[in-house]
This record gives sequence, structure tokens and C-alpha cells, in this order.
Amino acid sequence: MKKHCSITLFFVCTILIIFTRGCVKAEDIDSAQMEDISFEQMVEHANKSAVTIVVRSDEGPDVIMNRNVLGNVRSHGSGVIVTEDGYVVTSYHVVDKYSSESGEKIETFAIIMHDNEVLTARLAGVYERYDLAVLKIQETRDFTFSAIGDSDMLSLGESVITIGTPHGLGFMNTVQKGIISSLDRRGVRLNNGIPGDAMLQIDIPIADGSSGSAVFNMKGQVVGIVRGTLRNERWLATAVISNLVTPMIHKLQIHEELTQDREVYFIEHPCLGVEGRAVSVLIREGQHPSRTGFRIRALKDNSAAYDAGLREDDIITKVDDITLDREDLIFLLAYNGYSAGDIVNVTVYRSLTGEYLEFEVELGSFQ
Repeated sequence: MKKHCSITLFFVCTILIIFTRGCVKAEDIDSAQMEDISFEQMVEHANKSAVTIVVRSDEGPDVIMNRNVLGNVRSHGSGVIVTEDGYVVTSYHVVDKYSSESGEKIETFAIIMHDNEVLTARLAGVYERYDLAVLKIQETRDFTFSAIGDSDMLSLGESVITIGTPHGLGFMNTVQKGIISSLDRRGVRLNNGIPGDAMLQIDIPIADGSSGSAVFNMKGQVVGIVRGTLRNERWLATAVISNLVTPMIHKLQIHEELTQDREVYFIEHPCLGVEGRAVSVLIREGQHPSRTGFRIRALKDNSAAYDAGLREDDIITKVDDITLDREDLIFLLAYNGYSAGDIVNVTVYRSLTGEYLEFEVELGSFQ
């Protein structure tokens, strides 16, 4: 009898252990380690990091939602919390170009959480070239956040989801699923008039209010920020790659920690101070084996590149160990984490003499 009871108790305990291991709660999930959870658990966790951003106005009646006064709502967009202390990433065009009646820039916004709690945020940082902005939630506490993933690890056709607020506040935290349709969409003009580069293309329909929502991979990591649509086609949606978000957050955190400055921080773009275009280089007798580069057509006055010795018609083949295979030098520098003031080794092929030369150049900047 005792043996029978012991066996029964063993099986009951085993079943309970298996059951409790399978029932992982979203709040117990570490955003950086989401390998062994179900799709539903991943969505639940990601949903808690997704927010709606409300741009307030000083005109019109107050909007009240669930007994929370949002203020006079002018527009809304989407965003995602990416740090435990409440940094929210969104699209710059969601929060830009809104002014109060006095003409001053609006720099505080309402943040609606997944459970309809309303918080306040300030505009903390802007990366205008890539249509990115960061808000900082003013309330102090530990927030559920989603880790930023590595967009380089994405594959064509990979499944992704977005969580945002399309159409209106009645559709907050809408979850949609699709695939990566293109990994590197360049040189296109979006429906909102903003030129696009360094973008993912996804087959998830996008509507007004979806801008700024996160694109999540199946691990629950943020791999993109929804930016807009192509050619008025809502199913041709684009997103800024997450590997441009990571250095932005890093620079912003360092800036605020060192300076305690709460003014809006505009991320400066690192640049060489040259103009030109990417070329396929065909040099006789294999003198230029990489066959790609960036031909300099003009150097800016007093630029560090000119002072270092670079000249028109030089073909830049490398910056440090980065091979130049695209026209957007600014993207390549930003993507690889460079900042204004960094010293880089620039390798050029000088067509006039048929030789390779190396120069040390201090990167300049512009906003």
C-alpha cells in the first residue's frame, strides 16, 4: 500500500512540475532570453512593451479614456519600450512638427500602456535622417521592455509580428503577423514623403497610427521600427532596421548620464565630408580587386578629409575594415557605430597614379 501511494505521489509531483514549467508567465520572461517559449507567450510579453503615443494639443475638448484625461488629442502613433527605465522608440514623424498655440514645440506626450494606464513622456532624442525618435517615460519604475535584436540575423521570408495602434485609439495594441519581404530596401520615397534607406520591407498592412510600432522576430526581439508605406500601397510596409536603433539608444544613454541634460538630444551623423557615388570599378590588370568603392566627386571646404590628403576622383575602398559597397557613406558609418570625432583609417585607390593610399581622418558631423 505504501509502495502504491509512493508511486502515485511520484507521478502527481512529476505532472505538476511539468505543468508548472510549461506555464511561464509573461512577467517572468527575460526579454533577452526567449528561446524556449511559445508563440503566444512571446506575443504576451511583446504586447506589454508596446505603447500608444498621443500627441497633445492646446485646442479642442479633452479626451477621456478609462477615466484618464489624455488632454486634447491632436494625433497618435505607436512605440515600444526598449529599456527597463522607460526609453520608448518610435518614428520621428510621429512626434515632429507639432507646436502649441504659442508656437513652442510640444515635448511632452501621453503614453498609453497595454492595460490602458496613461503615463507622461518627454522627447529625449532624435535621429532625423532615419526617422527615429526616443521618448523617456517620466514615471520612475521598472518597465516591461523588449530587447533590441540584431537585424543582420534576419532572413528573407522570416516570420515577424507588429504591435501598434492603426486607425484610432479603439485599435490599440493590434497584433499582426507577416514575413520579411525584403532585407535591404534602398532609395525609395515613402507615402509620407520621407526618403527611405536601410529599411526592411514587410507584408503587414500599415494604417495611420501604425508608424513607430515595433517589428518583432519570433524571439520577441525588436528588429525594426515601422516607418511608412510605399507608393500608397498599405501592404508595402517598411521599417527602419534595429541595428540603427541600438547605437542611438547607447549614445543617448551616455549623453544623459554624463550631462544630466534633459533637453532634446539630436544625434549627429558622422561624416567624412565628401560627396560622390558608389561605383563598380573596373581597373585593368586587376589593380583594384575589390571592384567596388565610392568615387569622390567633391570635398567640402575645410573638411578633415581634404586636410588629410583625399582628393577628387579618389575611390574610397575601405573605412577601417569596412568595405564600401553602397552609396550612403553616412549609413555605413552610423550602422557600424561611429561617432563624430572618431579617427578612422581611409583606404583609397588613386586613379591618377594607380596606387592605394591610406589616410587617417577625423570624422565630422551634421544633424
